[in-house]
Amino acid sequence: MRYALSLAMLAFLALAADPPPATVNHVVALVRAGLAANRDDKQIAKALSKVKLAEKLETYPVEELESAGAGPKTLQELNHLRDISDLLPLPDDPPKFTSPPMPTQEEIVAAIHHARVYALSYTARLPDFLCNETVERFEDASGKGNWDRKDVLGVKLSYLDHAEDYRLTTINGHPTTQSFQSMRGAWSQGEFGSLMLGIFDLKSHTRFTWDHWTHLRKRATQVYSYRVQTTDSHYKLSFGMGPIPDEVVVGEEGLVYLDGETNDIVRLTDRAADIPVDFPVRQAMRVLDYASQDVGGKQYVLPLRAEVRMGTGYIHTKNEVTFSGFRKFQGESTITFDTDVDDKAGKDPIKH
Repeated sequence: MRYALSLAMLAFLALAADPPPATVNHVVALVRAGLAANRDDKQIAKALSKVKLAEKLETYPVEELESAGAGPKTLQELNHLRDISDLLPLPDDPPKFTSPPMPTQEEIVAAIHHARVYALSYTARLPDFLCNETVERFEDASGKGNWDRKDVLGVKLSYLDHAEDYRLTTINGHPTTQSFQSMRGAWSQGEFGSLMLGIFDLKSHTRFTWDHWTHLRKRATQVYSYRVQTTDSHYKLSFGMGPIPDEVVVGEEGLVYLDGETNDIVRLTDRAADIPVDFPVRQAMRVLDYASQDVGGKQYVLPLRAEVRMGTGYIHTKNEVTFSGFRKFQGESTITFDTDVDDKAGKDPIKH
């Protein structure tokens, strides 16, 4: 009897150590149960770290769980599961969340019109300001979502006369005189208006399609997919080590997130489409979140965070960008930017 119990216990331990692949619904239920029981963020994240998915976890359930109260460590695990499950099949039974009814065609037209007016006038409403930008850079040689942090860049960003300027101030917390553009790896521009302008410019002939409702930062949010053909696109990829990198204009597609009440733009995603087969960059994508920020005692909608990903045939990179410390650019201020003429130009794979 003791021998039989020992075998049973060994079998239980084996199953506990190597659980069967889980569905996306299982992951959603696990997080919901943890939140309902007021479990600590670390406890929920630890439970998720043991999950092996049999299906692809998309961004939509992660957004909903974040709005439901999932903490930062839980979100980190959810995003890791999303990355490593990217090549798995979609769920046969997708998770269900409460959402408003689909807008009517008239409401869709009105929402896109409002978003276009918002986008085309966005930069004209911005003040001159300074802010801090932190860029955590990761690399993944496997292409399977196993990210290793490479470094952390501190950048002082100025926005003056509707133009952005970047000054690299620290690398891994240590002061530096290198220029931002000289750093090897992926980097992007356009967070302060040109991304949304490229999408909503009438000359882009962008095609918008209703996609779904979600909850973003606890607010009901409309999501539209969009597509810009290469012939109408402003999306440029660059790659190279010298002063004249290889460049190509590609198509663009992604999602536009509009606040469910105001129709203001609260998130944009973009992905390079129709990349020429002989171009070194094979994948390029970005997610950009906007939120209200205080600048000189007034509230302005400004970038909150961004994620930039790039993939070649041999390496995948990810930049996690956060913006903070917004302050008014005073007219009497004197700002000096380093110009390292001897710096070698690093890789510059993503521009917009």
